[in-house]
Amino acid sequence: MKRLIIAIVLVLAVSCLIFGQAKKQTQATSAEQELIQLEKDWANAAIKRDVAFFERVLPDNHLATDEQGNFHDKAELLANYKSGASVVTSVVFDDVKAHVWGDAGVVWGRTTEKSQLNGKDTGGLYQWTDTWIKVDGRWQQVAAHWSKVVKK
Repeated sequence: MKRLIIAIVLVLAVSCLIFGQAKKQTQATSAEQELIQLEKDWANAAIKRDVAFFERVLPDNHLATDEQGNFHDKAELLANYKSGASVVTSVVFDDVKAHVWGDAGVVWGRTTEKSQLNGKDTGGLYQWTDTWIKVDGRWQQVAAHWSKVVKK
Protein backbone atom coordinates (compact mmCIF):
# COMPACT_ATOMS: atom_id res chain seq x y z
CA MET A 1 0.00 0.00 0.00
CA LYS A 2 2.85 2.36 0.89
CA ARG A 3 4.45 1.73 -2.51
CA LEU A 4 1.20 2.53 -4.29
CA ILE A 5 0.85 5.86 -2.45
CA ILE A 6 4.48 6.77 -3.21
CA ALA A 7 3.97 5.87 -6.87
CA ILE A 8 0.84 8.03 -7.10
CA VAL A 9 2.61 10.98 -5.45
CA LEU A 10 5.56 10.63 -7.87
CA VAL A 11 3.26 10.45 -10.91
CA LEU A 12 1.41 13.58 -9.76
CA ALA A 13 4.66 15.45 -9.08
CA VAL A 14 6.15 14.55 -12.46
CA SER A 15 2.89 15.50 -14.20
CA CYS A 16 2.91 18.92 -12.56
CA LEU A 17 6.50 19.49 -13.65
CA ILE A 18 5.78 18.42 -17.24
CA PHE A 19 2.64 20.55 -17.58
CA GLY A 20 4.36 23.53 -15.95
CA GLN A 21 7.28 23.25 -18.38
CA ALA A 22 4.93 22.95 -21.36
CA LYS A 23 3.19 26.17 -20.30
CA LYS A 24 6.52 28.03 -20.06
CA GLN A 25 7.56 26.83 -23.53
CA THR A 26 4.22 27.91 -25.04
CA GLN A 27 4.58 31.39 -23.54
CA ALA A 28 8.13 31.75 -24.85
CA THR A 29 7.08 30.51 -28.27
CA SER A 30 4.27 33.06 -28.34
CA ALA A 31 6.65 35.95 -27.54
CA GLU A 32 9.21 34.67 -30.04
CA GLN A 33 6.53 34.46 -32.73
CA GLU A 34 5.42 38.00 -31.86
CA LEU A 35 8.97 39.27 -32.41
CA ILE A 36 9.35 37.36 -35.68
CA GLN A 37 6.06 38.91 -36.84
CA LEU A 38 7.37 42.36 -35.89
CA GLU A 39 10.39 41.72 -38.12
CA LYS A 40 8.04 40.87 -41.01
CA ASP A 41 5.99 43.97 -40.22
CA TRP A 42 9.26 45.95 -40.30
CA ALA A 43 9.98 44.67 -43.82
CA ASN A 44 6.48 45.59 -44.98
CA ALA A 45 6.80 49.03 -43.40
CA ALA A 46 10.11 49.54 -45.22
CA ILE A 47 8.51 48.63 -48.56
CA LYS A 48 5.56 50.97 -47.89
CA ARG A 49 7.76 53.63 -46.27
CA ASP A 50 5.41 53.51 -43.28
CA VAL A 51 7.19 56.02 -41.05
CA ALA A 52 4.46 55.75 -38.38
CA PHE A 53 5.40 52.07 -37.85
CA PHE A 54 9.05 52.99 -37.23
CA GLU A 55 8.05 55.81 -34.89
CA ARG A 56 6.07 53.26 -32.83
CA VAL A 57 8.70 50.51 -32.57
CA LEU A 58 11.88 52.58 -32.30
CA PRO A 59 12.78 54.37 -29.07
CA ASP A 60 14.52 57.71 -29.44
CA ASN A 61 17.86 56.14 -28.44
CA HIS A 62 17.70 53.32 -31.06
CA LEU A 63 21.07 52.52 -32.60
CA ALA A 64 21.87 50.41 -35.66
CA THR A 65 25.25 49.31 -36.97
CA ASP A 66 25.77 48.57 -40.66
CA GLU A 67 28.25 46.28 -42.40
CA GLN A 68 30.92 49.01 -42.48
CA GLY A 69 30.61 49.67 -38.75
CA ASN A 70 28.72 52.95 -39.22
CA PHE A 71 26.12 53.89 -36.63
CA HIS A 72 22.62 55.02 -37.57
CA ASP A 73 20.04 56.45 -35.19
CA LYS A 74 16.25 56.69 -35.28
CA ALA A 75 16.25 60.22 -36.71
CA GLU A 76 18.43 59.18 -39.67
CA LEU A 77 16.33 56.11 -40.40
CA LEU A 78 13.10 58.15 -40.34
CA ALA A 79 14.62 60.88 -42.52
CA ASN A 80 15.72 58.31 -45.14
CA TYR A 81 12.20 56.91 -45.44
CA LYS A 82 10.48 60.32 -45.35
CA SER A 83 12.73 61.76 -48.08
CA GLY A 84 12.61 58.69 -50.30
CA ALA A 85 16.38 58.17 -50.00
CA SER A 86 15.70 54.63 -48.76
CA VAL A 87 13.72 52.49 -51.20
CA VAL A 88 12.95 48.83 -50.46
CA THR A 89 10.98 46.91 -53.07
CA SER A 90 11.28 43.33 -51.82
CA VAL A 91 12.32 41.43 -48.68
CA VAL A 92 12.42 37.63 -48.48
CA PHE A 93 13.10 36.05 -45.07
CA ASP A 94 15.23 32.95 -44.55
CA ASP A 95 16.16 31.11 -41.36
CA VAL A 96 14.69 33.57 -38.83
CA LYS A 97 14.89 32.66 -35.14
CA ALA A 98 14.12 34.42 -31.88
CA HIS A 99 14.78 33.96 -28.20
CA VAL A 100 13.09 35.80 -25.35
CA TRP A 101 14.26 36.35 -21.77
CA GLY A 102 11.39 38.00 -19.88
CA ASP A 103 11.03 41.50 -21.37
CA ALA A 104 14.08 41.20 -23.64
CA GLY A 105 14.40 39.38 -26.93
CA VAL A 106 16.83 38.84 -29.77
CA VAL A 107 15.84 37.98 -33.33
CA TRP A 108 18.36 36.90 -35.95
CA GLY A 109 18.21 35.66 -39.48
CA ARG A 110 18.88 36.29 -43.13
CA THR A 111 16.97 38.25 -45.72
CA THR A 112 17.37 38.78 -49.41
CA GLU A 113 16.26 42.24 -50.37
CA LYS A 114 15.98 44.52 -53.34
CA SER A 115 16.79 48.02 -52.16
CA GLN A 116 18.47 51.32 -52.85
CA LEU A 117 19.88 54.07 -50.66
CA ASN A 118 20.42 57.47 -52.25
CA GLY A 119 20.04 55.88 -55.70
CA LYS A 120 22.74 53.27 -55.03
CA ASP A 121 21.86 49.56 -55.20
CA THR A 122 22.05 48.08 -51.70
CA GLY A 123 20.18 44.86 -52.43
CA GLY A 124 21.51 41.43 -51.65
CA LEU A 125 21.66 38.80 -48.95
CA TYR A 126 21.93 40.15 -45.41
CA GLN A 127 22.51 38.46 -42.07
CA TRP A 128 21.22 40.48 -39.12
CA THR A 129 20.55 40.57 -35.39
CA ASP A 130 17.94 42.78 -33.71
CA THR A 131 17.51 43.37 -29.98
CA TRP A 132 14.04 44.10 -28.61
CA ILE A 133 12.90 45.25 -25.16
CA LYS A 134 9.30 45.26 -23.94
CA VAL A 135 8.49 48.70 -22.53
CA ASP A 136 5.02 49.44 -21.12
CA GLY A 137 3.69 46.24 -22.71
CA ARG A 138 5.03 47.12 -26.18
CA TRP A 139 8.11 45.71 -27.98
CA GLN A 140 10.74 48.31 -28.96
CA GLN A 141 13.73 47.58 -31.16
CA VAL A 142 16.63 49.11 -29.26
CA ALA A 143 19.54 47.90 -31.38
CA ALA A 144 20.19 46.37 -34.78
CA HIS A 145 23.17 45.08 -36.71
CA TRP A 146 23.33 43.85 -40.27
CA SER A 147 26.05 42.51 -42.52
CA LYS A 148 25.90 41.88 -46.23
CA VAL A 149 26.76 38.28 -47.06
CA VAL A 150 29.42 38.16 -49.73
CA LYS A 151 29.40 34.99 -51.83
CA LYS A 152 32.84 33.43 -52.20
